[in-house]
Amino acid sequence: VEQALQRLAHQSRKFEPKDAADATAEPGDRIRLDFDGTIDGESFTDSNRQDVFMEIPAADSEDAEPSLAGFAAALRGRSTGESEVDIDFPADHPAPEFAGKKARFAVTIKEIAAPRTPALDDAFAAALGAENLDALRKQISQAIAAEDARAARAKLKRQLLDQLAQQYDFALPSGMVARESAAIQSQLAPTPAEGEPPTTAPEKDADALAQEYASIAERRVRLALLMSEIGRRNNIEVTPDELSRAVAVQAQRLPQKEQAKLYAYYRDNPRALETIRAPIFEDKVTDFLFELARIEERAVTREELYGDTDFTAKEESDAAPAKKKPVKKKAAAPKKKKKA
Repeated sequence: VEQALQRLAHQSRKFEPKDAADATAEPGDRIRLDFDGTIDGESFTDSNRQDVFMEIPAADSEDAEPSLAGFAAALRGRSTGESEVDIDFPADHPAPEFAGKKARFAVTIKEIAAPRTPALDDAFAAALGAENLDALRKQISQAIAAEDARAARAKLKRQLLDQLAQQYDFALPSGMVARESAAIQSQLAPTPAEGEPPTTAPEKDADALAQEYASIAERRVRLALLMSEIGRRNNIEVTPDELSRAVAVQAQRLPQKEQAKLYAYYRDNPRALETIRAPIFEDKVTDFLFELARIEERAVTREELYGDTDFTAKEESDAAPAKKKPVKKKAAAPKKKKKA
């Protein structure tokens, strides 16, 4: 919570010009400048700019090394007025016209301003819409708890889906798999940057990618069919009220004038509601299965929670059997078929 408060204070900082004639640009300061750059005496794209604001990075920051991205680092310690900055582009720079080249910038620093971070008090909290600092801390704490709960549920759901995918094997409709594989390829396949020629990957790489996409598609289709069948057998449905609330949540994220358009879109395109219904249905089936599952709670750090830790494999052989949760009704899950 305190880290979040410090970030909010940093984001709310204001800059006050340094009046001293000998003031220099120090880490954290913001400068306003003009620059005119050349390579081999010739101007290049965006090499001439006026009234640009830059913040001076710390000496040990990622932007400390002189480069175009860390241009401000080269201005550390400079005073207002005219000066020059030389930038060496790395040999592996993605733009060929810059790779291995040296650029010279004529710089005019017009203003140096120091940051003023607000105090963490009730006035700061009120500026952010909270009643006082304690209320702001409570809001932040609740937001962090909700974020952690979503992350924990996401990991638990992944474990559930992994077990379903491992336990059930059955023939899949080839058309569904093909469509899903094509959709995955369009989402994940690398595309060249604008203006760059497409790269030609070796044929074996293309085959390996196609096989990987097909494997992901088969898992998605299998799980979708399983979840659908579990929901059907146990009378799990998405009600009109649940759909209405989901649309309302979407509308609240939009400006007032756009909300009416969103409602009209879903009213005139009933099939579009499927994009909302599907995740609600999946969550309801997931909750139903959680009630039937043996779930072991484990205390973890936030680093573990948001990392790649596989909790299902962690000391599984030494873990004590988890107690089964009481359930209200028994799931009639699809019958298991042995793998060929």
